[in-house]
Amino acid sequence: AAEGTAKSKSADTAKTSPAEPSTSASGSASSSTAAEGTAEPMTLSLMWKRYGVIAIATHFGVYFATLAGLYGGVSAGLMGQGDEKKEAVEKVAVQLEPYVWKSVVDQIRSNPEFGAFAVAWVTAKFTEPVRLVVTMFLVPKIARRLGRIV
Repeated sequence: AAEGTAKSKSADTAKTSPAEPSTSASGSASSSTAAEGTAEPMTLSLMWKRYGVIAIATHFGVYFATLAGLYGGVSAGLMGQGDEKKEAVEKVAVQLEPYVWKSVVDQIRSNPEFGAFAVAWVTAKFTEPVRLVVTMFLVPKIARRLGRIV
């Protein structure tokens, strides 16, 4: 029984996991999955495991930059002025009514800055797929820049 255990341990250590680099015939280090041509796609859970806090901080940084830019655009009238802006605020208020307190909806309707923020927040929800791609692009670069090469 001890001999069978020793064999399985040596077989396990001989295998290379996808995250460990392997050496190709040319002597350069590469990922074993990349060498086989079947690279595992980067997912959010894999990104969290590999980069941790850097991934989360980058995601929220991209989100808040997007939200701030959209809020600035709505406030400055770049996304509509006058009646167009009031119409957008009213549409957001109507959509939020079933989900938030009446006092919040009243604030959205009566306070121009709060209304502009609500429009920017809803608009930011539509940018999620693009923000995700930007985050996945930036995280490895930021990790390398910070000296946390993974």
